[in-house]
Amino acid sequence: MSDNGSQRYKFTGKRESGEEVNFTEHQKSDWTESDTQTNAAATASRAAETGKKHYIDTIIASFTGGGNAAKLAVKNGNETLFTVDVHDQIVIPFAVPLEGIRGNLISAELGAGGSGVDGSVAIIGHSVNIQTT
Repeated sequence: MSDNGSQRYKFTGKRESGEEVNFTEHQKSDWTESDTQTNAAATASRAAETGKKHYIDTIIASFTGGGNAAKLAVKNGNETLFTVDVHDQIVIPFAVPLEGIRGNLISAELGAGGSGVDGSVAIIGHSVNIQTT
């Protein structure tokens, strides 16, 4: 079905626990969260929403100037999903979106780049309404 030009698909399924769930999924990114900090960690996060699961489609991180490096940590709630070293800049597109847990915040935190250095991070993604039956 179509909704203002965006594609939507409906799914019904069961979790491993046997709990039945209904999904309505947007197949394109519909939100962006970003943050820029000077000589401090920058954190882009999508707040938890009741009945929704967040997916990250792309992560972008960078520093001003050159020769700067820090860790980028991607988290689902308080759980670190993965870390990667960022040297000046990085773009991480996910062919299969990075899936969060229903009702959890999802975020990317870029460590401080050094004195007078701006660090920026952005997460681009979409959210899925999940209604348990």
